[in-house]
Amino acid sequence: MQNSSIMVEFNEVNMEIFKKVSARYKELGLDVTPVHSRIIMFLYDSDRLVCQKDIERFVSCNKSTMSSILNTMEKKDLIIRVDSSEDSRMKIIKLTDKSKKIADVLRNDKEKIDELLNLNISEEEYAEFNRILNKIRKNIERI
Repeated sequence: MQNSSIMVEFNEVNMEIFKKVSARYKELGLDVTPVHSRIIMFLYDSDRLVCQKDIERFVSCNKSTMSSILNTMEKKDLIIRVDSSEDSRMKIIKLTDKSKKIADVLRNDKEKIDELLNLNISEEEYAEFNRILNKIRKNIERI
């Protein structure tokens, strides 16, 4: 068995990507974090109305953390919350014009980042990587 921890390795790679992507967004003049960008793209690509619970499930975080993230995004004029016509207790999360423009930049940059991350990785290696990731995902269910 290996001496390294899969959990630690994933966390370290994730943090490296987070730092690089955050710096990249700053270079592009975008005042968003990688989490903000995921939420913006989720909303941008959604073909239905989205509430906070939907975003919580997508990002895999709890209600209080998501409330904090959405509050920050609202202060930065990235989202607005509007009352649902179906349920007065629910707020629908919508993108602002500012974040719709950001979404176009994010989509183009995501493609560039993916290209950079895939450099020197063959199709066979990528297929093997995905095969192993799927095994790890199944093993996560056992925790």
